[in-house]
Amino acid sequence: MPKPRIGASKAARKDGERKRKRLHYYKHLESERSKALARFHRRRQSASPEEIERLWEQHRQAQARYTERHRKKLQAQAREKRRLKKLQKEIEEDEEEFERLMSLEHTESE
Repeated sequence: MPKPRIGASKAARKDGERKRKRLHYYKHLESERSKALARFHRRRQSASPEEIERLWEQHRQAQARYTERHRKKLQAQAREKRRLKKLQKEIEEDEEEFERLMSLEHTESE
């Protein structure tokens, strides 16, 4: 660990520490993920059924809070997804129609 510079402000030292921690996390991303997954499994195995139910309830409440706060954004995303799906379907139908017409034109010219 590098020694703090003499006269460096507390904020500057904190920024350097944050930068170093972020760099370490990105360098070790895969191992950090596997450790987090192992912690999750250990916690789930050692938890009682009541604790698991409490965690699920906590999760559902967090989802409800997110949905409530971001309702407009989620509605817009859903609308866009439906629009793109409809557009893709129309494109596929147009391509099928084009292929059908091209095959009819090809058979008529023979």
